[in-house]
Amino acid sequence: TTDSEDNKEIVVRLRTALLKQEIDIFAARAERYPDNVSWKYELAMRLKTTGSPAEAIKFFQQVQIDSRRRGAVALELGECFQKIKQYPLAMRNYQTAVESLGDREVELRKRALYRAGVLAAAMKDKDAALKFLSNLAEVDFGYRDVAERLKKLNAEDA
Repeated sequence: TTDSEDNKEIVVRLRTALLKQEIDIFAARAERYPDNVSWKYELAMRLKTTGSPAEAIKFFQQVQIDSRRRGAVALELGECFQKIKQYPLAMRNYQTAVESLGDREVELRKRALYRAGVLAAAMKDKDAALKFLSNLAEVDFGYRDVAERLKKLNAEDA
């Protein structure tokens, strides 16, 4: 077992080093090509992954001008804002994501509906929570714990 634990530790170290290297590369590319939103998006994703949501927000906001990524970027922004406890901003971005993500981005839309529903419930906005989670249940009733959450929200009425 120590061998596998050592291997896991090596994998974690290598992943961390790779992420740091990718951040350096994408930061340099974003600086060199300031009009290329793809590099900024990739940089923001890496920053979010390494636990730097506030830094990631700055780059995600610059990528919002790309209408093709609007929904995905709004979802990522929502998650970053939620991470830094800016719940109203997170909710606004989740709503934008739900409205912007179409049929071709089903998995992202489901994630946005789930995040919005869970956050709305935590913010004691039961109507919004029911709306988002019900919309999600219509698309995929087996998504994570959506059925249990809906049951719990509906039980509060009884």
